Amino acid sequence: MEEYLFKGKVKEENGLLKRGEWLQGSLMYAADERGQICRIASSYLSNEKDGPAMVIANEVDPETICQYTGLHDGTEWWELSEEEQEDFLEEWNCENECNNTEKDWKGRRIFDRDIVRLILPDGEIRYFKVSIKSVVRKVLCHPDFDDEYSKVEITGVVFEWNGYELFPCVDTYGVPDYKMMKVVGNIFDNPELIEGGI
Repeated sequence: MEEYLFKGKVKEENGLLKRGEWLQGSLMYAADERGQICRIASSYLSNEKDGPAMVIANEVDPETICQYTGLHDGTEWWELSEEEQEDFLEEWNCENECNNTEKDWKGRRIFDRDIVRLILPDGEIRYFKVSIKSVVRKVLCHPDFDDEYSKVEITGVVFEWNGYELFPCVDTYGVPDYKMMKVVGNIFDNPELIEGGI
């Protein structure tokens, strides 16, 4: 099952959430006297198992909306704080129709506009900005085609580093490079990690 998930920063303090706090959930747009507003629905309450649900949605800053890429980093369960472990265990697992367990952990979710860190075998550390975008690439054509190479536009998850837009690669053991990366921040809270490097 594909997971459609967004995150954004709470726009105004509301008693439960602080201004600037990150919120994950479903993205919703609504209109009021101020114009179009952006909300993230993160709680769904119901008195009965299959009964009607009440959606709790909080307004978020539209400039901070980030989309989940479908990828998880290489963070291990034991690397999480106690609070992060508790939060994960409280999440509802739609696939299994129960709360998550430790064995459901796959790594931290990677969102566009996150910053990930990769430590190379020689110890060099690189920071990448994560994006979902379209990139034009030159690819080798099928032997029956007239041209040897052709330009194609590919839309997907891209890791931006030193002016390059890199798609996820897989090593000789079949491990994707994002599984060797760790989410270390995002462009809103930690811009210093990528200043001058993207």
